[in-house]
Amino acid sequence: KQLKSNKMGTKGIIVYSQDGSPGCGRKFTAKAIAGEARVPYVEMNTMDFGTKEVDLFGAGALSPEASIKKLFSLVTTQAEANPHKSAVLFIENFEYFSVGEFVSQYHQKAMSQLLREMDKADKMGLNILVVGSVADPRLIGEAAMKSFKFIDKVAVTSPAYNKEERASGYINTKGEL
Repeated sequence: KQLKSNKMGTKGIIVYSQDGSPGCGRKFTAKAIAGEARVPYVEMNTMDFGTKEVDLFGAGALSPEASIKKLFSLVTTQAEANPHKSAVLFIENFEYFSVGEFVSQYHQKAMSQLLREMDKADKMGLNILVVGSVADPRLIGEAAMKSFKFIDKVAVTSPAYNKEERASGYINTKGEL
């Protein structure tokens, strides 16, 4: 509802695994939000930003800052084309950005650029939800918390490890719950 309201603005949320396990549905949660709101969905992985030059689009290597700028330009263009001026950007392994000061200067630069792009999109009146995925909420670093852009957290439990959740989410061969 917030994505469609044109009042949310550009903000981030942290989606984390409640039991710390991989494959618990963090990416599926972001895709479901985008699908339910009928807004564009874009995803990226912070692992691509561990070096001096990043080649996200196969068109040549760019600095981490220029890569984030180009990626966010794509997300912004898609949000502007959407009737709700909205989009979802999913960031896998977000802990590398949020604790960039302990990982690499390139992750730190990329995170700083991401925050600048989020501010810019917010000033443009766009509703871009940036979903940062971490396996463990203890891995959320100061860079994310100080920005006040990623203060909301969503815990996701894996239906693969919980028989009751798996049974309640069972989809039959006709695609019905």
